[in-house]
Amino acid sequence: MQNQSIDVEPAACIAEPSTRAAESPACIAEPSTRAAESPACIAEPSTRAAESPACIAEPSTRAAESSACIAEPASAVASPADGPRVRLLWLGVDNLAFGEAASAVVGMCRDGRPAYAVTPNVDHFVRTRTDTKLRAIYEHAGLVLADGMPVVWAARLLGRPLRAKVSGSDLLYELCGRAAAEGLRVFLLGGAPGVAEKAAEALRSRYAGLRIVGTHSPAIGADGTGTSDDAVARMVREARPHMVFVAFGSPKQELWMARNYRRLGAAVCIGVGASFDFAAGTQARAPRWMQRAGFEWLWRLLREPRRLWRRYLVDDLPFLWYVAREWLRPNRCRANQPQRTAEATS
Repeated sequence: MQNQSIDVEPAACIAEPSTRAAESPACIAEPSTRAAESPACIAEPSTRAAESPACIAEPSTRAAESSACIAEPASAVASPADGPRVRLLWLGVDNLAFGEAASAVVGMCRDGRPAYAVTPNVDHFVRTRTDTKLRAIYEHAGLVLADGMPVVWAARLLGRPLRAKVSGSDLLYELCGRAAAEGLRVFLLGGAPGVAEKAAEALRSRYAGLRIVGTHSPAIGADGTGTSDDAVARMVREARPHMVFVAFGSPKQELWMARNYRRLGAAVCIGVGASFDFAAGTQARAPRWMQRAGFEWLWRLLREPRRLWRRYLVDDLPFLWYVAREWLRPNRCRANQPQRTAEATS
């Protein structure tokens, strides 16, 4: 059974952007063609120039919208980071300290424009190496923040140092603290049934005055869609949150956010993975020393070996080869030219 709870507050409504009703569906476009295409969409690199635009369509049951695509956020080109993204392999990463990243999210909330933030780790890098649709979602997120010390170490080795690791699990606490202090409303979306409610109780106890205006745990498929996406979007929109923490796990949460974030009102979505379990106490997070040493993955592997052994010991190993190959390239220094929307390369 799906769990949900919404607290109705007399807080002022966050108006949806006035242009939303008039906008035609938009999709993620490659930088070189974005200005010329109407609508623009995700296309395979080998066929992008020749094919007519194609959308990642919403389920056919969506009667309220003629057609929908994974839309590029308004902040994809000029993000709150106000600076170039560091090009690490095939993804751009915002080079922010932890506090700066949290401030950037709060600033996006204050702007009142829908957006989403992603936190790629090693597994995400490996997935986006071959999944061009997922790669485009990361490229056009409002914020792209490095999650995991191995990513930070790889950036340093390649001469493109990142200022800090910024994980979704750490952001959940920091942003809830800031939301409580600044009167921002929060929605917890995802997790196993009942976990979001427990996490909400724990977070309210930790941060006095925190306004969690709703929790919900919908069933989401591997493709990032659910049978009740319309109802979920309506529920979140009516709760009027500033921040929506999305905990479906990767890549489901990124696919869902990119497809639905514009329908949630003026809210910023942040993918946080297993963070609700950590906050609720249903799972124990690695000790701080293991996090700092880059062994959080080992902690999780030891606790859930049957579920995670293949991811960490097989699927993610190519990351080492990709970093080594890039390090050995004689012209690798030129690959770090500052840019926010450079075309992803294989």
